[in-house]
Amino acid sequence: MPVLQPSEYDERYFDGKNQTYTHNAGYTDYNKIQYNQISARYLPIEESTGNVFGDLCKGLNIKLTNRFIGKSLLVIGCAYGFEVKGFRDLGIDAYGIDVSDFAISQADPSIQPFLEVTDIRTKVEEYSRNQWDYIFSRWLLECISDDDLTTLIPELNRVCKNNQVHIINTQLQSDYYNTKNLTDWQTLDFDRGTILIANDNFDEYITI
Repeated sequence: MPVLQPSEYDERYFDGKNQTYTHNAGYTDYNKIQYNQISARYLPIEESTGNVFGDLCKGLNIKLTNRFIGKSLLVIGCAYGFEVKGFRDLGIDAYGIDVSDFAISQADPSIQPFLEVTDIRTKVEEYSRNQWDYIFSRWLLECISDDDLTTLIPELNRVCKNNQVHIINTQLQSDYYNTKNLTDWQTLDFDRGTILIANDNFDEYITI
């Protein structure tokens, strides 16, 4: 797979509606996703937070028996920080990192102090063993080559005290993403207890 370089996760990648794409990857308007219609995939409508990322974070935490509450959680590939805000609104000590300085610049000012522009492939080496109670990603692992995953996953295992939770899009059509089915992702060297969720389907997740 041709891996996008950090500089390519720019305005064209996240806000392509008025841009000229240089590759067949990215979003039309990433900001619009936050205000998408409320999705019953995550929560009953009467329990909605009012935006889709808030619902995702709340629904996932409930599904996993509120295990994140009061714990430290690192969101890797956090983009505009929507999930970091969603988790922090629940009382979770969430922080986020992303390789894109453009994406971080678009984050809500209230969560800017909890975000960092950095590359998880190198930043993970700076974290101490068990530094984070939980590590979370959504649609991030698909952006990383198999060669980089070989070295990254053992490091994620090292710095995560409890569980990793990765939501994976297995339906991507672009050559710029590392598309696998959930069975293939399960064969990678994740620690036991890692949770893999395909396509936001919280009801059919796999625990390694």
